[in-house]
Amino acid sequence: MDRRELLKSIAILTGGTLIGADALLSSFTNPDHKAIGILSLSQVNLLNEIGETILPTTAKSKGAKAANVGALMNVIITDCYQKEEQTRILESLKQVNIEAFETIKKTFLSAGKSERHQFLTALDQKAYHFQKEKQIKDNEARKSDDKFVASPNHYFTGLKQLILWAYFNSEIGATEALRFVSVPTRYEGCVPYHKGDRAWY
Repeated sequence: MDRRELLKSIAILTGGTLIGADALLSSFTNPDHKAIGILSLSQVNLLNEIGETILPTTAKSKGAKAANVGALMNVIITDCYQKEEQTRILESLKQVNIEAFETIKKTFLSAGKSERHQFLTALDQKAYHFQKEKQIKDNEARKSDDKFVASPNHYFTGLKQLILWAYFNSEIGATEALRFVSVPTRYEGCVPYHKGDRAWY
């Protein structure tokens, strides 16, 4: 990564002001325009909307869309993922719309709020059962194969995990959904906790 790309990435991650930001923001009107990184702006938007369905805005905290999880995911996928992993993410985004067409007869972004929720709930259950069966099969295969390699996870499992990671490591997720103390003053071995309290970052 060259210096220019690094500065752009830092600006995205920190929410800082970037010279030339107007040009970047204007590109949001063109869904085919490439964002900084491997994902297009339409794909970043899709990730934001999937994230918002999983982690919506509430009275207590803003959701995944406000945190712009898609932009953070784009940086991570571009800078930290191997080529094979990048391809898997791109295929996962395609698969979301393929399954959406099969179940609700429209793309995910074209669906209403309740349709999105029902679709992702069913998809999450499908992924959960897939992972349970995969674990059983992998455990059996591991016993008889010295060179065992785990079978691939369900595509939605990896996508959801990355969305959750991006949200809870964003400023909004860390300070609104969780409790964040930037400079702890002392060690407290026992802290009162009541049901419904936010977890610590």
